[in-house]
Amino acid sequence: MNSFEEENLYQFQMFDHCLHSESASQTPLLPDTSNFLSRHQTKYYILQEIVESGTKAEADVLGRVVKHLRQKSADDGLMKKWVVKNLRKDGYNAALRRSCWPTTLSCPGGEHEYIDITSEGKKGSSGLRLIVDIDFKSQFELARPTPNYKDLCDVLPTIFVGDELNLKNIISILCSEAEKSFHERGLHVPPWRTPYYMQLKWFSPPQNRPPELSVRRRVRGENRAVEAGDRVVAAAEFLSGRRKYLGVDQCGLSSQFSAMRMECS
Repeated sequence: MNSFEEENLYQFQMFDHCLHSESASQTPLLPDTSNFLSRHQTKYYILQEIVESGTKAEADVLGRVVKHLRQKSADDGLMKKWVVKNLRKDGYNAALRRSCWPTTLSCPGGEHEYIDITSEGKKGSSGLRLIVDIDFKSQFELARPTPNYKDLCDVLPTIFVGDELNLKNIISILCSEAEKSFHERGLHVPPWRTPYYMQLKWFSPPQNRPPELSVRRRVRGENRAVEAGDRVVAAAEFLSGRRKYLGVDQCGLSSQFSAMRMECS
């Protein structure tokens, strides 16, 4: 992102903060409609600048990705692998990554696949890392968007090629408008539409797909093992309690029979 975009993003964040912190008792600086349109236009132009600010390296990668996708007409579920394979032939250090995160109280679990390309930097500097997502736009689409959210979503490319900073800024702008879209529809923001969840798709610790077993199958296997262990422990506790209960009854009966024999003798 160049200095112009950074300055615009900073101005938007400050403007957004002022609008949210303004007390209801205060007279607004502008009528509500003017404020709303001004905020939307600011978001729109900043997002447009981010999307159109690609470097030559990013444009080269995008061109090759589009070329390889056109060569594979049928989407058989292996499209990303096909792209990675051909990018490697082109000389790029490309890899298929899978982000996978567990369910927590505040965030549902999930997983997402994307491609990244890395290059070694000069001595003492970190290398370039580009994120490539061939199904990028659909990650932000809503079933019932407001016109303003749809305007922003239409700016997004179907295929994203860019660095981490640009991606984080896109997520921030879209999630901010998505929250407004849900509230205007009288709906709560689902946890899978929060900035935190959306960032997990590309910024949780990436994993290469394990050759012997997928992440999902391994997690399911671990969960089944835990559940089986819990059942074994519960059964053992039940049997232990049952034996204790039967032992007490047997002792009671034995003492009663002994007393009866003594009375009869």
